[in-house]
Amino acid sequence: MDKDQVVKQIEDWEKRLVELYNRIESWYNELPPNETKEFLSGSVLQRDEGPMRRVDVPPRMLPTRSVLYGKNRVSFVPSALWIVGANGRVNATTNRRQFSLIDVRDNDEAPSDWQIVTSQLAQTHVPFTQEVFNDLIERQLIEAA
Repeated sequence: MDKDQVVKQIEDWEKRLVELYNRIESWYNELPPNETKEFLSGSVLQRDEGPMRRVDVPPRMLPTRSVLYGKNRVSFVPSALWIVGANGRVNATTNRRQFSLIDVRDNDEAPSDWQIVTSQLAQTHVPFTQEVFNDLIERQLIEAA
């Protein structure tokens, strides 16, 4: 991979993150009213990953999102772009535990296919749907089949 390819992948990663967060925000907007209901935007410095170091591409700031709903919180923070078996990972941290969202799209031209890892040990995951988001924000757990 040359420098231009690495930069292109990072730009695509950032675009996919924004698309994911837009979907999450639309789900958030459908939640019933609550005394504490907030959708917060932030940023975090990207992890300095191997492909970036090899071609001298510095980390950049990437977007984050946090959803507050009553006493519950879910924060979505990009973790890594280059991971085995997926095209990027986002940590979804609740008050109780941390989950991983992974993009398992088939190729760079395909739309993102975000899945949430339900068991790190068994390497199982399910689609990250509005129902799963609601489970995370309202019950802080996943009731997946």
